Amino acid sequence: MGEFLTPAEVAAELKVKPRTVVKWLNEKRLQGIKLGTGRAAEWRIDRDDLNRYLDSLKRGGE
Repeated sequence: MGEFLTPAEVAAELKVKPRTVVKWLNEKRLQGIKLGTGRAAEWRIDRDDLNRYLDSLKRGGE
């Protein structure tokens, strides 16, 4: 575990919309940590989890 990113930061790096990153998190395609509860909850994505997800896409998985 190391650097944690917000969905907006991940979206900016991947050139997608933040809601796309949140969709991946909700679908459990991308690992993340949800801080808080309800509508005020915020996601954080560990850089290592993001790299694993991107590597799986490169290998043709999801």
